[in-house]
Amino acid sequence: MIYVGFAYVGWNAAAYVVDEIDNPARNLPRALIISTLFVAATYLLFQFVLLKHASVPAMEGKEEVTFIAFNNLLGNTGGKWVSVFIAIQLVATISSYLWVGPRVTWAMANEYHLWTPLAKRNKHLIPVAAVWVHVFISILLALTGSFEKVLLYAGFVLQLMASLTVSTSLFLKKKEGANTFVSPLKPLLQIIFLLFNAGVLIFTLIDRPTESLIGIGILLVGVIIYFFDKPSDKNISE
Repeated sequence: MIYVGFAYVGWNAAAYVVDEIDNPARNLPRALIISTLFVAATYLLFQFVLLKHASVPAMEGKEEVTFIAFNNLLGNTGGKWVSVFIAIQLVATISSYLWVGPRVTWAMANEYHLWTPLAKRNKHLIPVAAVWVHVFISILLALTGSFEKVLLYAGFVLQLMASLTVSTSLFLKKKEGANTFVSPLKPLLQIIFLLFNAGVLIFTLIDRPTESLIGIGILLVGVIIYFFDKPSDKNISE
C-alpha cells in the first residue's frame, strides 16, 4: 500500500502553491478533488490492464511490471517503447516536483533564520537556491539506495506527513464570515483516512524497519531543529 499511496502523492501538491493560485477558496478544492478522482480512475484502469495481460506470479516482486504486461500484449519491441514513454512521463513528474518542492522550502526559509540562504529568489521569483538543494538531495538519495528502498523510505515519510496534516484538520474551526471550504462528512472521512494510514504505517514499520526508522529519524531531526530555530522578524525573500 506504500506504493499505492506513492501513486497518489500529488493529491495535495496544489496546496503548497496556494499563493500562486487565483481565487484559491474556489479553485484549490476543485483542483484537489478533480485531480484525485482522475488519478484514482487512471490508477484502477492501469491496474486492470496489467492484471489482464500478466499474471500475479509473473509480476510479484518485480519493479518492471509495466514492461512485463505490455511485453505480453505488444511484444518485446512494443514493451520497450511503453517503457520509453513512461520514462518521458517521469521527466514531467520530476519537473512538477522541482516546481512544488522548492516553494515549500522557500516558504520555510522565509520564516526561520536557519534557512535564510534558501529564501532568496531571482528576478523571475524562482527560489533557485532551494531548487538546487532539492536537486542535490534527490541525487544523493538515488546514489545511496536502490529504487525499492528509496521509494519505501519516501513513501513512508509521505504517508506519515499526510496523516499528520489530515489530523490537524480535525482541530480547525471555520471562521465566521470566511469563505472557506468545509470537507463533506467531516470528521468521518478524516478518521477513516487516519485509521487506514495507521495500519499501513504500522505494518511497514514491522516489515521494513530500516527504511521506516530512517524516515522517522529524519523527521525527529526536523522537530529538534524547529524548536531551536528562531522565527524571522521580517520577509527577506525579495
